[in-house]
Amino acid sequence: PPPPPAPRRLLADVAPGSEEFRCVEAVFKANPHDPPAYMFNNATHEQWVARRVLRVQRVENMFQEAGARPYFASLQQSLEEQGLAFEPGTHTRWAFHGASRAAVESILTDPV
Repeated sequence: PPPPPAPRRLLADVAPGSEEFRCVEAVFKANPHDPPAYMFNNATHEQWVARRVLRVQRVENMFQEAGARPYFASLQQSLEEQGLAFEPGTHTRWAFHGASRAAVESILTDPV
């Protein structure tokens, strides 16, 4: 039989104007609950919100996703054992950040 398909590694541009792009942009421009530790060039929140998001790229490494599943299950079990409801989006988060080309390459190629 043929070998199973390799786990997916992907670097993809997110289409401007798409729902995914708008959601990422909204997260970047949202007013934080706590005062920010830094702002780009000491910009005010109003100045930050006025900046235009030029590009969003989605970086995926399915090897890393598979490695996170046991931690996810452990976190969920721990919360439920304490009588707390596990709430995706509250107890888990997407990570958005800038990264150098070398860091992106590491995410795409490193299985850990």
